[in-house]
Amino acid sequence: MPTLEVAARGAEAIRLRQLARRYGVPISEHDVLARDLSLLAPDDAIPPELYAAIADVLVRSGDS
Repeated sequence: MPTLEVAARGAEAIRLRQLARRYGVPISEHDVLARDLSLLAPDDAIPPELYAAIADVLVRSGDS
């Protein structure tokens, strides 16, 4: 089962985005998915109802 690996808010989230840009990690602006994932803690299972939205983000980022 897929799990959430990292969660951050505020200044920590800004720093995480900076690191993602530096290392070429794709960043997606998907407000609804971000809101739903923000309810989870690291290591929580990702609910199956979010799989389609996550797959869409991965396809758009070119990740497989």
